[in-house]
Parts: sequence; structure tokens; C-alpha cells
Amino acid sequence: MNILFISRLYPAYPAQPVDETSYALHSFAKEWVKAGNIVQVIRPYYAPHNTRKFAKVRTGFKQIDNVPVQVEHFWRVPKTNQIYYFPLFRIFNLLRFRKILSSLKEIKYDVVVGHMTDSFLIAAEIADRLKLPLICGIHQNDTLEHWQSFFCRKLIKKVLAKSAAIACRSNVLLSKMAKLGPAYSAKLFLAQSGVNASLILPEPEFISKAVSAAKYRFVSACVMRDTTKNIHINLAALARLKNIDWHYTVIGDGEDRARLERLTAELGLRQRVAFTGLLPSGEVQRYLRAADFYLLVSAPETFGLTYLEALASGLIVVGAKGQGIDGVIVDGQNGFLAEAGSMDELYRVIVKMINLTAKEKKEILKNTYSTIQLYTEDKQADKYLERMKYFVNKL
Repeated sequence: MNILFISRLYPAYPAQPVDETSYALHSFAKEWVKAGNIVQVIRPYYAPHNTRKFAKVRTGFKQIDNVPVQVEHFWRVPKTNQIYYFPLFRIFNLLRFRKILSSLKEIKYDVVVGHMTDSFLIAAEIADRLKLPLICGIHQNDTLEHWQSFFCRKLIKKVLAKSAAIACRSNVLLSKMAKLGPAYSAKLFLAQSGVNASLILPEPEFISKAVSAAKYRFVSACVMRDTTKNIHINLAALARLKNIDWHYTVIGDGEDRARLERLTAELGLRQRVAFTGLLPSGEVQRYLRAADFYLLVSAPETFGLTYLEALASGLIVVGAKGQGIDGVIVDGQNGFLAEAGSMDELYRVIVKMINLTAKEKKEILKNTYSTIQLYTEDKQADKYLERMKYFVNKL
């Protein structure tokens, strides 16, 4: 299959830091190329919203894991997804479309895929001009928020109505989209992420983690741009543990880190909490495998790859109810769920976890191992591709 893939949620150059971009969608494209499909990625950068990045990132072609990526600049009205509204913006963007279309002449594409609202609006324009079917990718903290704006809602509904199918990045999101009406429910499908299979611990090592340790080791890995990751809730809940030896490692960096370090000091937890900053992938895996429990009750959250990496490392994971990981984690069976923002509920879940018997932990870890086998990059990319072919062939 020949796929034209358009999204701003994509690395713009090889080895782009994870605090600047997500590699979740790249895993699909990478696996599709491995399977013999042709994939061309268009990676938009916007101004004036992303003016600094706009100036920093050069347009042109890059190769990322054998996937060709074309970076293009677009102008967009701030706080909207409108790329045509002002005449000067329209002229600039139409020239960009002309340039993109000119670069696509050598390959006959079968489908155009756009992920994130602003990107699938660009994808819709290109699909129209190339007379190709369109797949729209919906993300938790993007499209549904834009439904609150009349202007954006009208634009989104128009594009979704014309699309061949709608790829939802989580079970929760698929359910929300289905409630918007039968016009949408008939063309929804799941497009969940997967983890590199090489990261999954062998089953005996999974089960060996059921043995109670003298010290309980908690870990989180995230970009701390703001309070949505709820690391402050983790700290407050852990601070309530009495007469228990524990340690908490926070992997990652971001604007909110300084505030969290101050909070750690205020709670008297400096000896128990470590902030590592950004780490190479191999170091992240080392920290994950050394831990017992993974805490990330984040909201809004589409489908964080770090949850899957934690599951692959044999950790008992705590995620947020009603967010992207809900449904992959079934509360009490292969992990636990808590209400995002509720310190009391998270505290109760933590107490429940550390009081698990070896038999109960072993059962959860067995279920975790079975779950993560279903969520590898190749299996999830294959599922996405099969659903895409199904909807395209229906036309």
C-alpha cells in the first residue's frame, strides 16, 4: 500500500529529543515500511504559534529509520485550526500545497492519513486535490477539545464527514466519538500504539518480580511541561506512607520540574525522591526494570508509550481512569486505575499495591505479560494497516 501520512505529531529530524516530539506515530510508519509498503510523511510546522521552531527547523526531506519525512512550514491563525482565514496566510499556504503536490508526482498513493486536527485538515486538502480517500486520526487532547468551538467544530465535522474512516488512538476516545452520532460510529477503528518487542522482559523475569522487596521502588517517566502529568499528586500520596521504606524516581524534564523539586523539599522527601532529567532510552529501561511500580495518573492523555514500556519492564502500572490507558489496563487485573487529580484515591491504590501478597502480585504480573504481548509495534501497525485497507476497499 502507498500511504501519504501527514501529522505534526512526528519527529522532524533524526534523533529529535523526546521532550520536543512524540515517536508514537513514527512507529506505525516505520513498521509499514518494514512490511514493504511505501510511506511518505509530511511534517507541518506552524507559525505564528510555533515561531521559534518555525525558524529553527528547516524545510526539506529527511530519512528517519528509512521513512522519508518532508518538513513544510504553514501559517495558521493562533488558537484555531484555520490555515486559510487571512489572505496572506492563504497565499503562503496555497504555495506550500503546490510545492507538496509537485513533490508527490512520482508515486501513485492509495490513501492520505492525517493525525491531529490541524494536520488532518491539511490532509483533507491534499486528499481532495489528489482524489484519494482520507483517514483522520483522532487524539484525546486535540479534536474533542476543538468541538467546544463553533468555528472549529464546523470545520472538523465537514472533514470527518468526507473521510473514509476515523482512527481513534484509545478505547476511551473511540467511545466518546461513537456518542457523537451514527455518522461517525460506522467508520471508527482503534489505532493503538505498540512497544518494541525487544523491550519485553522474558516471562520468568516478570514473575520473579512478585517476590516482595525490602524497599518499594516507584518510578514515573514523562515530559513535565505542566501539571497534567500529576507528578505533584504522586509526591503528596507517597508522602503519606508511614513506616514503609520506599524510593521514587522521576525520569524526564520540563518547565514544571523546578516546582516539583521545590515541592519535594517542602514535603521532606529529598532523601526518597530523585529527578534524573532526560535520559537515553537504554538508561530509561534500566530504571524501569529496577522498579516495582509505575505511577502516571495523567490527564488528558491519549495513549502514552511510557505505559507500554513500563508494562514491558514487568512493572505494576497505575494509570488514569477514563484516559488512553484505560482499557489496556483493567483495574485490579493487570494493573490499577485511579481518578486523575485525586490524591486520596491514588494513596489508597498505592497502599493496596504494597499490601499485595506474592500470589496476588504473581497473578497481576502474569496478566501484564499476556497484555504486553498484544501491544508490540509490529502487531499494532499490522492492525492499523488492515483496518485502513478495509475502509479504503469499501469505497
